[in-house]
Amino acid sequence: MRRSVCTSPTLDALARVNRRLEGAGLETSVSEVWSIEITPRGVSKGSGLVALAAELGVDLKRTVGVGDGGNDMALVQMAGLGVAMGNATDELKAASDFVVRDNDHDGCAEAVLRFMA
Repeated sequence: MRRSVCTSPTLDALARVNRRLEGAGLETSVSEVWSIEITPRGVSKGSGLVALAAELGVDLKRTVGVGDGGNDMALVQMAGLGVAMGNATDELKAASDFVVRDNDHDGCAEAVLRFMA
């Protein structure tokens, strides 16, 4: 899988790039306020989780997806349990089953200990 990242110093520029990519058969997601991730249609962290679970013979219901940005939306939606970091976007928090502490306060470790231990 090949992934491109377009970086820009302004949100307006990101919005213009995103509009120009509409209808091009690509997936785009804003992972930070200064970048857009671009992948082929149907390729996302969520589709990667589905493929990995199938390869390992793990029931998707037994998976946990942890994220904090727009590029993690498909991951938390596809996982059996979706977990948003405390610093996640409001949209990702709303789509997740649980919210843990933020990146600066060991949120990922909290998710691992709470849901995977």
